Amino acid sequence: MAGTEDVRSDGKQSTQKTPEGPLSTENVPTISSENDRPPRTNAKTGSQKMPTRFIEWLQLVAQVLLVFVGAYAVFIYGGQLKVFKAQFSEMQRQTGILNKQAQQSAQDALAASRQVDRQLKIAQEQTRAAQRQAKAAQSGIELVQRQMRQDQRAWLTINFGDIPGIAEGKPLSIPIKITNTGKTAAMEFAAQIAVRRIENTVEAGAKLDFGFEFPHMAETSSLLLSSDPPDVRSVMEVERVGPNGQIVPHNLSGAEVNRLRSGEDFVLVYARLTYKDIFGVAHATNACHFSSPSGRNVYARKCSNYGSMDNN
Repeated sequence: MAGTEDVRSDGKQSTQKTPEGPLSTENVPTISSENDRPPRTNAKTGSQKMPTRFIEWLQLVAQVLLVFVGAYAVFIYGGQLKVFKAQFSEMQRQTGILNKQAQQSAQDALAASRQVDRQLKIAQEQTRAAQRQAKAAQSGIELVQRQMRQDQRAWLTINFGDIPGIAEGKPLSIPIKITNTGKTAAMEFAAQIAVRRIENTVEAGAKLDFGFEFPHMAETSSLLLSSDPPDVRSVMEVERVGPNGQIVPHNLSGAEVNRLRSGEDFVLVYARLTYKDIFGVAHATNACHFSSPSGRNVYARKCSNYGSMDNN
């Protein structure tokens, strides 16, 4: 080259010729790398540029610091993880204990429930047994009381006599006897007695009833003593009952007498006695009687079934 270029401080290049000939390395300036050059100074600002190697060292230091910080964070997190694992293991252990306790409590509750059920069943059976015993005792007491009351109560009976005779223009008259066969008095006594003529046929016998809707005899008494003699009286077929309760008997006509004597009709008499004993228990006696002046058989089976006496 004819010469070398130099750079002036003002940034302009200057050209300086050098003599021709071989170049000596002693005289040739060594070109260093950019990193080996001293920092240049900005002519305008006077500041120096930071070397690239220094920046790399700073980055390396920063990276090392980051590594240490990361390692420390990993160490801290590892410790916390161990603590968490220990806590979790403890929680699992406590949960297992609680589960066992809950299972044991459930088993204990089930056993207690079964025991309570067994005891309840035993108590119920004992209660039922006690109730049966109490009922049996009560029944025994009631039986004794009933037997005592039956032994001491009033018993009213009624008996019928035979028709003394029938005649035209005369009423049917039948004697009856009411007797207290018990040991004590009968109170609030009432009697209803009916005398009727019934057609002697199968149909009429099947339709027999024992009501008191038509005129009949009735009487009441406040007291019938067991020591009283039997009350004997005659009852009659009633035509009507007067406004003051007086009885108007029915007098037989000639045709009615003939039907009785021929057996076309028969006489039916029935009664119902009601009263109370000295214990206040109500009683009733039903009785029925039939008679045929002709002597013929009559259709009066229902009359035989009517008679009854309570057993209270």
